Amino acid sequence: MVLREYTNNHFHSFIKCIKTAWDRREDYDAVEYTLIDPFWYADNILNNPAVITLILEDQAGDVRGFMCGRVKENKITIMMLFVQYEYRRNGYGKMLKYKMMETAKEMGVEKVTTLNRYDNVASYEMNQAMGWRIVRVAEDYYRAEYYPEHKTLNQWCEVVGLLAIDPDGFDRSDPNLFVKRFSEEEFRNGALNSTQYPDPLQIEKYNKFFNINTGDNQ
Repeated sequence: MVLREYTNNHFHSFIKCIKTAWDRREDYDAVEYTLIDPFWYADNILNNPAVITLILEDQAGDVRGFMCGRVKENKITIMMLFVQYEYRRNGYGKMLKYKMMETAKEMGVEKVTTLNRYDNVASYEMNQAMGWRIVRVAEDYYRAEYYPEHKTLNQWCEVVGLLAIDPDGFDRSDPNLFVKRFSEEEFRNGALNSTQYPDPLQIEKYNKFFNINTGDNQ
């Protein structure tokens, strides 16, 4: 196996490797947010100058694993690590991480952080063995990082200018309702079915955001 930086020559093999993660998505971190479509990677990862992508290539030139790190403010954040199932338990994950650390040093980047989903025990054990330590627990990190247009209910209320909404138009049985992030369309659909507070200013801002014509101008 050879470790190297991704080039456009690896595109089709890379997508094929991603597809194996998609097919077994229950084993892949944050798949519901980041693996919407394998070709999503082309625009958001592979063609992103702020992202370093390392690949694990076999003798036939096929991609068998990869790692992506985002460069931001003199720091590289290792966001994604995947090694195909038949090649695991051979130390390739560690090799990819060490290679990313070497790349950071060559670039003069001072800090490298890595993400670990709370229920990914294998990844956690590998990180512990490599000397990584937990410095922060982040809520809904992946959607916040890759989909900044997605916001929590409170954040959407700030955008609209609402004091608050009664979230009865959303799934109130969801224990993560107030930390979950919603697209504008998801927020609109839920908010339109939610009870509004009778504050005149709030109602005015609400109607303006949702382009509701009250008939006042007629």
